[in-house]
Parts: sequence; structure tokens; C-alpha cells
Amino acid sequence: MYGDFIKIYENVILNNDYGISFEGNHFEIYCNNITGNNVDIFVSGSSSDVIVYDNVIVFNGGSREPFCGGPGAGVCIYGSNNHNITFYHNSFIKNYPDNEKQVYLTIAGYKRDNDYPFECNY
Repeated sequence: MYGDFIKIYENVILNNDYGISFEGNHFEIYCNNITGNNVDIFVSGSSSDVIVYDNVIVFNGGSREPFCGGPGAGVCIYGSNNHNITFYHNSFIKNYPDNEKQVYLTIAGYKRDNDYPFECNY
């Protein structure tokens, strides 16, 4: 999906190569159950100002995924120009295999903020 100012919420997304795949600005992804996909959330290109919260991201991974360093992942952030991407209050459960790749980043420099008001992911 390509675009700006898009909200994806209150969906059940099951058994796809990519649960949610996008490139753009000002995305808000919340209150989704994203289960059994090769990659649950794939952020590509030069996406910015993305907020991902209150999602259940579970049992993802499987076949080879060329962008995320091998078999799938819960979340893959691919590209060198992504910025201001925030994840909070998400439940990452048993993503490929044995919880090895909950989130896969192709660029260094991202950070996770566990402080209020965002707090941590599970």
C-alpha cells in the first residue's frame, strides 16, 4: 500500500505473505489481530511518522523473505530513509521461530522508548 494519512484498525489479518505492507507518511496502525503471515508488518522505502499500537502480532514467519534477512518476522522495517516510527503496547508472541525475530531492522539507529506515555511492547 502506498499513500499518506492512512489508518488501519480493528482488522483480523490472517495467512498472507505480508499482513500489512506499506510505504508512506502518517500511518496509524492499531487494534488489529495480525496472525500467521510470513511478515506481519512490513515498512518499506522512506516511510515516516508511523505509529503502531495495541496490535496482537502472533505466529508469523515461515518461508524465505528476501528483505528481512531470511525467513519472516513479526515486523520488518526495510530501507535506509525510514524515520519517526513508534511502536507501543503491542503483543509480539511466538514470531519466527522460537521468538527469534519479533522485529527485524535493516538499518541501525532505531530506538525503543519504554517511558510513559508509550511504555513497552510485550
